[in-house]
Amino acid sequence: MDNMKYINAFCFGMPKCGSTTVSSLLGGHAEICLHNQKEPADFLRYTSEKKRLSGYRVSNRTKVLLDFTTSYGLTDNRDTFFRNIKASGLKPEDAYFFLCVRRAEDMCRSYLAHVFSRRSVNVQTEKKDVLNELRGALDASGALVRLVEEAGAKNIFVVRFDDLVKDSTQSILATNMFKWLGLEPVATSTLWENSAGSARRYPDGVDKIVGILRNTAFFRMMPREIRAPLQQLFSTDATLPANYEDLSTELFQIAMSFREAKEMNRFYETISSGPVEVSGGNLNL
Repeated sequence: MDNMKYINAFCFGMPKCGSTTVSSLLGGHAEICLHNQKEPADFLRYTSEKKRLSGYRVSNRTKVLLDFTTSYGLTDNRDTFFRNIKASGLKPEDAYFFLCVRRAEDMCRSYLAHVFSRRSVNVQTEKKDVLNELRGALDASGALVRLVEEAGAKNIFVVRFDDLVKDSTQSILATNMFKWLGLEPVATSTLWENSAGSARRYPDGVDKIVGILRNTAFFRMMPREIRAPLQQLFSTDATLPANYEDLSTELFQIAMSFREAKEMNRFYETISSGPVEVSGGNLNL
């Protein structure tokens, strides 16, 4: 598949800020092809261009390839992402980027619940790594600055969480996103996807096998309607550890003391959902 034939669109963060809902809204358009995997992370994992371009089930109507990997925008991943984008022949200034943002308090709580319930992480012994990752996920303003440097303001669309989850604004937001991508808007019913209450995880042994399989072309190209039941079959309901409340409270308080958390809240209060504009060298959001 030649990705140069298509418009390439990416999510550049931030995790737990509504990106699943945005990808579902956009993926419902007949001219948008959403990657088979929820967060493929192709431009972080692979050096093979062929591997990066697998996982899309395009049709003769496809105009946009959509990769909604929120971890691209984490502080420690940005250099790798843009280096691999350029190495693949894609120019950042020719791509489109969505940046989803949320209040720091809500994002932190959701992120910690995700780490505790779904990831194979021993939070008690890996607190430093979890906090470092959370600090990177809070740096929404830094993600925007990097995007402007690499791609230009006109190629960035900011999505505020509050606008995404309200019935009165979601359809307007979806219409504006389609228009921004140069597509004819389509009617969308109100959608809000929140997986926090239905988290599942693989047992440790199965998790390692799935980690290998998900990188194979066969698994990457498997239709979601087939892959989802298989995932359901081999995974189990996630459960929170007994010390979840105490440990999550400790990590939450530390995270909220980060400079990035304070900046994220200031950033959130000053922005509007929509394309980013620059006037006189300053960002107008």
